[in-house]
Amino acid sequence: MLAGSPVGVLGKKDDETFPRFFTGYPFNEKTAQAGNGTMTAFLVEDAATIDRLHVLAIRNGGSDEGEPGFRPQYGEGFYGAYVRDPDGNKLAFVCYDAQ
Repeated sequence: MLAGSPVGVLGKKDDETFPRFFTGYPFNEKTAQAGNGTMTAFLVEDAATIDRLHVLAIRNGGSDEGEPGFRPQYGEGFYGAYVRDPDGNKLAFVCYDAQ
């Protein structure tokens, strides 16, 4: 299985308003542990909100894991930002129809 590929998915795949839970191998191919191989993603309404959340996370002790921007490999209109909180947990802020 490729790094970063889902191992299991729980939830309603066709309903983005329904919470989903994914498991997978760490993207960096290192051993899975707290903060590596786990990520909490928040579905956000627009790119401007993602930009603000990224700034707030960094300002409050988080570290950058991926600046806000389009990620066409995840679909047209996919916009996201990635941070780690001060405890090392990875968080994502994403939207699927950014303009």
